[in-house]
Amino acid sequence: MATRVMDTAQYDRTAILVLVAGLLACGQPGVDAEATDAEATDDGAESSSSSEAGVRPSIPVDLVWPELWVEDAQADMFAGHAPSSVTCEFGFANEFGLFEIDTGLCNYAVFSQSLAAEVFAGDRIALVFTHDDLLAPTPAAAHIAVAIDEQVIWEIEVPIPGPYAIIEGEWIADRSIAAGSKLVLHLHNHGYNSWRVISIKSGPP
Repeated sequence: MATRVMDTAQYDRTAILVLVAGLLACGQPGVDAEATDAEATDDGAESSSSSEAGVRPSIPVDLVWPELWVEDAQADMFAGHAPSSVTCEFGFANEFGLFEIDTGLCNYAVFSQSLAAEVFAGDRIALVFTHDDLLAPTPAAAHIAVAIDEQVIWEIEVPIPGPYAIIEGEWIADRSIAAGSKLVLHLHNHGYNSWRVISIKSGPP
């Protein structure tokens, strides 16, 4: 489990988000060229794409999609971290291809979705997140973690206050994991901050 926090002070954050959103738009579900070609054949044969079960893709593939996250408090792997009053009816959405959480409206976030693709033993799962400037009345820490099938595969505590940053993490899969397995995202911090899931991908190491 590894993590890197990128210093983005020299970059314009709006330009970064526009670039990321544009790149992600190229990979939205339902635009697989091979699948489209296969559907157009006379015999209706399905594409033998590299994402078929049991076939290891040669390039990283998306494990999650921004529009498929659902609130899932029962899946929380850090239930002891929850504040006495949890409010998270609003403050999360798919924003221009990125799943965004506003902790001013959702003060304790637990979301899940099913893995969109199979993970093979030895694969590198790469996680990329961003956050705006982190503000709080007193020094504190944000906590973000990801679990698959109830195993925490990556987590980090981020000091508050702190500047806008891009956070990159990775986990080398110690086993094969079937598509459809549950992936859980846990996030909480003090204060009014915005976090975004840029991508969670799996691919050859």
